[in-house]
Order: sequence, then C-alpha cells, then structure tokens
Amino acid sequence: MSVSGEETPLKIVASRELCRGHGQCELFAPDYFQIDDDALVVVVKDEVAPEDVIAVQDAVTHCPEAALRLEQARDGARQ
Repeated sequence: MSVSGEETPLKIVASRELCRGHGQCELFAPDYFQIDDDALVVVVKDEVAPEDVIAVQDAVTHCPEAALRLEQARDGARQ
C-alpha cells in the first residue's frame, strides 16, 4: 500500500522461455494474456486493474509451467 492509502498497482511478468502454451492464463484472464502463433504467452496489458486482480492471480496460480508472476509496479515506472 502507498502512503496515500491507494493500492500499489501490480505488474505482470511473463517468461516466454518457460511458457509451453497451455493457455490457462488466457482462459482465466483473456484481457491480459494471449497465446501467439508460436504457442507462447503474450502479455496484452502488464499493469493489473484493481477489479481484475483476482482473475490475474488465478491465471498466475494455474500456469502449469510457473511462467507468470506478479510484482508491485514501481512508482512512475510504466512499460
């Protein structure tokens, strides 16, 4: 949490090296993940909206290859 009481945004980090294209991420959070033509994860939006945190956490948890993680976004850091 920040000093102002607002939640610190979460950022999605994906490893295409670990991804095997199972598609669980896309199933749980299709607004954030896609599987590309090479059958690898693509993060569509890397900063998670507060209302989507549970869906994205489910996607991360259900990745059979542990290719996804969530980090706290740094202040002022956007990609």
